[in-house]
Amino acid sequence: MAAVDYDREFLAALDRNDLRRALWLTRRQQTRPHEINPAAAQYDRLATPSSVRAEYKRRGWKVPKPTRAERPG
Repeated sequence: MAAVDYDREFLAALDRNDLRRALWLTRRQQTRPHEINPAAAQYDRLATPSSVRAEYKRRGWKVPKPTRAERPG
């Protein structure tokens, strides 16, 4: 069995606003790894951008598009 790099139960417990915040912070951290972001650290080993997107899809919700701050550059 493959190692899971996120906590499915943690994501399932989040409401829509918290899930959006997790998506924003993990995307931002992934596109700007050189920035220190203490708020994103709370999701270390709990969530990845792909796992949060999967949770959105599991719930049947539309996955928000990345904002300008989440895009590389």
